[in-house]
Amino acid sequence: MGTEIKKHDKLWLGLVLGIIAPILVLLFYYEKNYYYIRVDTFLYETFMKRIFLPLLSLCVIGNLAVFFIFIQTDRYYSARGVVFATMLYAIAVFILKFTL
Repeated sequence: MGTEIKKHDKLWLGLVLGIIAPILVLLFYYEKNYYYIRVDTFLYETFMKRIFLPLLSLCVIGNLAVFFIFIQTDRYYSARGVVFATMLYAIAVFILKFTL
């Protein structure tokens, strides 16, 4: 009971899902609001209007759902991977904010 390892409780799985989830949220946002223009045009416009980084920061909220699913199913290593991916996004946004 104490130290049994659950199936799909891997750090790399949480990391991969934590990286993919914000991208999927961004694509969902694009499809919902800007379906009439191409994806590359949408990304270019968000960069030019300087709203890409705030938008990406909001898309990382999608990691909350993945994190809580892992916590509710006692997959703590996978949840750690999601937290690590979120920190990677935060570092990337911080660096890009001050270099662009």
